[in-house]
Amino acid sequence: MHPVIYKVDTLDNNEYKFYEKYAGVSFSYCVSVTETMPLTYIAMYSKVQPGVYLNLYFRLKTENGITYVEEEVDVKAPIIIKQVFERVLKKAHQKMFANIGCM
Repeated sequence: MHPVIYKVDTLDNNEYKFYEKYAGVSFSYCVSVTETMPLTYIAMYSKVQPGVYLNLYFRLKTENGITYVEEEVDVKAPIIIKQVFERVLKKAHQKMFANIGCM
């Protein structure tokens, strides 16, 4: 489903380990998932590597039986890494949302 994440392990309640592969490079990192408003707002916080933090916020809205997803991406990293990360995320998430029929 996700074009970059190839495996997810459940670590604890709302804690996961994501495994990614992009451009021949594999890495993993821990993710904390919080559903602050059930079925409405989901937040994901992760330290991808030292100095690189990825926070994703998803707002879900259902109208006439159709669920819409609005995503906000917040990358905290040195500028070059931030730009690359944001570009990869945009492409990967466009594919992922298309795969699940959200586009």
